[in-house]
Amino acid sequence: MNFKLVSRFNGLVIFNIQNKLKKMKNNNILKFTFVAIVFSLIMSACEEDEAFDFSKPFNNTLTGDIIADMHLVEGDYQMKSVTRVKDGATLTIEAGSIITASEKIIDDNGTVHYTNLIIERGGKLVINGTSDKPVTFTCANEEAGSWGGIIINGKAPVDNATGEELEYGGDMADDNSGMIKHLKIEYAGESSEMFALTMNAVGSETVIENVQVMNSLGTGFGLNESTVVPSNLSVIGSYIGGNITKDMYLATGSYFMQGSVNVKEGATLTIHAGAVITVIKGEWPASLIIEKGGKLNVNGTQTNPIVFTSAEQEAGSWGGIVLNGMAPVSKVHNAYGGDDESDNSGSIQYLRIEYAGLDTENAFAANAVGSETIIENVEVYYCGRSAFGFTGGTVNARYLMASGVGNTMFKWDFGWQGKGQFWLGYRNSADVTLGEWAGGIVGDGGLDDNGEAILPLSNPTLSNITIVNNDDTYGIVSFRYGTKGLLRNLVLVDNPKKGFQVWDDLAAGNINSGLLDIDYASTMNLGNHGYNGIVLPENRFEASENFIQDDAEISLNGFVGTTANGTDMSLVDAWFESTNYKGAVASDNNWTEGWTK
Repeated sequence: MNFKLVSRFNGLVIFNIQNKLKKMKNNNILKFTFVAIVFSLIMSACEEDEAFDFSKPFNNTLTGDIIADMHLVEGDYQMKSVTRVKDGATLTIEAGSIITASEKIIDDNGTVHYTNLIIERGGKLVINGTSDKPVTFTCANEEAGSWGGIIINGKAPVDNATGEELEYGGDMADDNSGMIKHLKIEYAGESSEMFALTMNAVGSETVIENVQVMNSLGTGFGLNESTVVPSNLSVIGSYIGGNITKDMYLATGSYFMQGSVNVKEGATLTIHAGAVITVIKGEWPASLIIEKGGKLNVNGTQTNPIVFTSAEQEAGSWGGIVLNGMAPVSKVHNAYGGDDESDNSGSIQYLRIEYAGLDTENAFAANAVGSETIIENVEVYYCGRSAFGFTGGTVNARYLMASGVGNTMFKWDFGWQGKGQFWLGYRNSADVTLGEWAGGIVGDGGLDDNGEAILPLSNPTLSNITIVNNDDTYGIVSFRYGTKGLLRNLVLVDNPKKGFQVWDDLAAGNINSGLLDIDYASTMNLGNHGYNGIVLPENRFEASENFIQDDAEISLNGFVGTTANGTDMSLVDAWFESTNYKGAVASDNNWTEGWTK
């Protein structure tokens, strides 16, 4: 017979008499008598000793299972190991309390064991912090990733297609896992996917507000299939890196990124207004890559954009942001492409990308991205290579700005079929090192490895573009490899040696036939239009009365200004905003203010 009597109050082991009972062998009478005596002693202690009060942590220490309501008055506490608030129990922590978690432990097998506070389904966490006396979870080690964090598992509905057993989820969208107000979490986060505060299937009746994460190895907050709506979340000095395989939320705050970060299929990375991600140079080049089936939601505002920047603050310090979608592309590629024209890779609004464009990479690349994706108000600032690149796909983009770009400002290739409006390219050649392709726009149709055109050829529709190039290296607008397109309402200035460039018979043929149609344009201080030996009708680009070379009406304040007598492209396609002018930035509607550099 093998008896084990363990009495546990908040993880405190009172007795373990297993070995004693083993030594008694088969003397059942002796065993019974021994157990009865021990039980009597324990019950007597529980009646007389307040130390066994379930509502208080023994010796101000949290560990093990909390099976009944527990109340932490203001004070200092230790959390020694994984602590679980079980179904039916509530852990309440008063303002000003500081809970210091034990540092992670690596066992003999190399397994890392983290200290976590886990609120199980049916359990509750109530944190009654205030603005001047928050509740703080920290670690004495004071290094990012020293302990796990807080995990709340609720009963809100989840999409469990695999049928695997989960520690969270249910059928209660309005589930209540407690109330968290004015909480600070320091030095937590096991990895880029283990957050300082994780919310799994947390219901809408839960209150989470005014939470700050500092110096986390993870990204701060994980919001997984929850209906709760947190407010006033912030992060200071946390790290992101590696693969993101489940939904991740970056609250307002500062982050560091080193190496490539890949958002995998089925995962969404959401970034809140005001977040600043600083790239640190490491052994491998850094880029944010959204893989096929992944999503990026950038929720910036005009007063609080999201900023990706570099610690070095030099053009070409890191790669950039890459969206890989599942829309059609003329040249097959393993990383992107498919047959879903309306593919959705997320929503990007008010984003500034600084000092990107390492080697041959675009600072912002949209590869086979579909039309349900939103791209609006994006600036590329001081880029080593090209700023914006559209490879195949059907995505549309408006309010784009390329400033201080070493190579091409805007380029497309391999069958891009999208639309664009309000594109601004502005370069001061004295402020950036220029590459051999330092032009304004380069439009490619798409060739295979043998130099043959592959269908579909690119065929975008663009309106309201301003290019101030300040360079003679490349044409202000260049067409190659059979691209088609419709370009309207252009203002093109300051490229004194080269104007339009047409590189091959395919592109020239499309110009002559009207499949590549440029009209309603005003130019100033452009060089000759170079046709690379291609035969075009004389003065092809100036033939229309709407195409005005050396337009005296052009009067730009930097890049702000338009000319009259444009065409309203909203009459051609409802996606376009209605305008009657040429150029990207009207003096009475300067959309660059407040969020660009």
